[in-house]
Amino acid sequence: MSAYSSYQGTEILSSSPEQLILMLYRRLLSHLKQGAECLDSDDIQAKGMHFDKASAIIYELAASLDHEVGGELSGQLAALYAFFVREIASSSLTRDRKRLDRVTVMVSQLYDSWVEAARELTEVAGAAS
Repeated sequence: MSAYSSYQGTEILSSSPEQLILMLYRRLLSHLKQGAECLDSDDIQAKGMHFDKASAIIYELAASLDHEVGGELSGQLAALYAFFVREIASSSLTRDRKRLDRVTVMVSQLYDSWVEAARELTEVAGAAS
């Protein structure tokens, strides 16, 4: 195991649930952007790898939803995640960059919302201490 892999494992194990969500979103955005570059350069193999990894992260995000606690919001996120996977697959097949860009913008907006929510949780936890 490399030092970097060991560091990543430690980071994951020591992270709060909201920090883990942020890590997943950062990796998702990275794979979407790299996949878009591969789409533009016609690197079919790398595009497929990045889109597969992006879809796997989305499936992980969907699996982490707590529908009992999250109620309507978790249902809306689940539908949005399903839409993302469909759009990624479609943009891969049709090479439609606009569809992929739309997903990337939406994921970026969700990431920003999670950053704000994590910040607020940290503030609340700090005030409660």
